[in-house]
Formats: sequence, C-alpha cells, structure tokens
Amino acid sequence: MKTKETKTKEVRVLLSKEEDSGRSHIATLEKNAMDTTNQIQFFNDINLLNPITTEGQVLKFLKDPVAFFENALMTDIKFIADPQPPPKGIAQMYGFDYAGIVANINA
Repeated sequence: MKTKETKTKEVRVLLSKEEDSGRSHIATLEKNAMDTTNQIQFFNDINLLNPITTEGQVLKFLKDPVAFFENALMTDIKFIADPQPPPKGIAQMYGFDYAGIVANINA
C-alpha cells in the first residue's frame, strides 16, 4: 500500500509541474501578444505614416520592424528629390525621433 501512495504523490507532483509550466507558457504568450499590440499601436500613432491594418503588414512588421519603418518613411511620405534622402534623413526632416522610434519598435 505504501508503494501505491508514493506513486500517487509522484503523479500529483508531475501534474503540478506540467500545470505550472503550461500557465507560465500561456503568461509568456499573453505578454508577447500585448507587447506586439503595443508596438503596432506605437507605429500606428506616428503621423504621416499609413497604419498597419492587415495581417500581411503585421507579419512584415514583426519580421523586421526597423526595415518596415524605414520602408514606410520612403513610401508613405511623398518626398520629391533626386536622390531621395535615406529614411533617417526623412525622419529628421519631419521631426521624428528616429532613434527613439527604432528603440521602441525593436523592444
């Protein structure tokens, strides 16, 4: 009978560890989702840039947020010049804190 009780206790400990691991994983996923939502909202709040509205845009943003931001600077802001200034230069001309934005969307 002692053997059966010991096995039952071991199973309970194992289930408890799996349950804790599952809860931890869910909490991590929820935090990642919230962080992503905040990053996209931050990007969408930047004046003059078209907001992220489609799943495809979200995936491109998540793949490389800085490249997405720089591409938006180059395509969303109509700048007539030849050659066109680099994204950092465009951001500076419009008063964007380029380094701050990059740091925020890369967080």
